Amino acid sequence: MTEPRFDEDLCCVCRRPTIGLGVTAKGRRNSPIGWVCDDQDCIQIARNSFEMKQDEFGRIDELATQAGGDKAGEYLDSLGKPQVIEAFSQLTELEWQTFCRELVGGYRTALKTTLRDEAPF
Repeated sequence: MTEPRFDEDLCCVCRRPTIGLGVTAKGRRNSPIGWVCDDQDCIQIARNSFEMKQDEFGRIDELATQAGGDKAGEYLDSLGKPQVIEAFSQLTELEWQTFCRELVGGYRTALKTTLRDEAPF
């Protein structure tokens, strides 16, 4: 099974659509390709982190998901809608983390499905 970061449809860094540019391990024959989008940061990060093990990416994914959840929480607070804030404040820390993982995972799955099902022309 292909590791998620080597998916040819999604950038190995940010999970947006790829542009046909990829990176490989230096000096390794038959190295998998880490496909990237057109963001220069993604290209550089892919080069710098290409040989990270998948479990390291799992930890990085978790940290990034938590940071995204914090940003989403700030947005919810800024709405000033007590019923929304109250509903989310009733979640335990584990429930909030799971919610954030489901949101990110759902986004990634939907992006991949959309890329496969929508004609790019």
